[in-house]
Amino acid sequence: MAVIVIDHLPADEAPLRCPSGWDRLVELADSRYRIRPIRPMDAPLYPYFLRMVSEDDLRLRYLSTSKPFSPERIMKLTQIDFERDVACVATDEPSGQLAGVVRYGGQPDRQGAEFAILARSDLHGIELGRELLLQLSSYARAHGIRRIYGLVRRDNVPTFALASSLGFVSRSHRDDHTLVDVAKELIGRSAAAVTGRTMSDRMLEVQP
Repeated sequence: MAVIVIDHLPADEAPLRCPSGWDRLVELADSRYRIRPIRPMDAPLYPYFLRMVSEDDLRLRYLSTSKPFSPERIMKLTQIDFERDVACVATDEPSGQLAGVVRYGGQPDRQGAEFAILARSDLHGIELGRELLLQLSSYARAHGIRRIYGLVRRDNVPTFALASSLGFVSRSHRDDHTLVDVAKELIGRSAAAVTGRTMSDRMLEVQP
């Protein structure tokens, strides 16, 4: 089992301070979970969390067979720059174990941010993913992100259902029939003006 040692970065390379005011408790299926921004000290929680995620769920999350999670990779996932990239975790109360993670990588102009979400496989069906994505969307909207979008495998039924329930619109990926783009506008224009434009070399810009 990998041992995660928290390595503090030099001051000029350290992530920006974790934002305050985004910590809340939710009760789901008779259990309580704390949803809050990720912190570097969460790194030691990852090995157990990943053991509780099935290979199939990892494949759906990473769109292919996931590479091993080295201590260095885990450190990068927990030490982030909140100026543009954001991640929130759900931890079980009172154990403190990691239950789920949601994150986005924002564009420099704040026009959009690509999200990704992963929860423990044994916690499917309790709407933890919904609470995580609601938290991320609220944070993005409050910080001026115009739209949030993601790339989902066509066979990832749970994520499609989650995105649809929160008002995301889906569109077939133009280059890969196994993938679908999902997106939701948080601020501003209507979907009709933008649907079908190119967002990046692998995404379609779509909005509800």
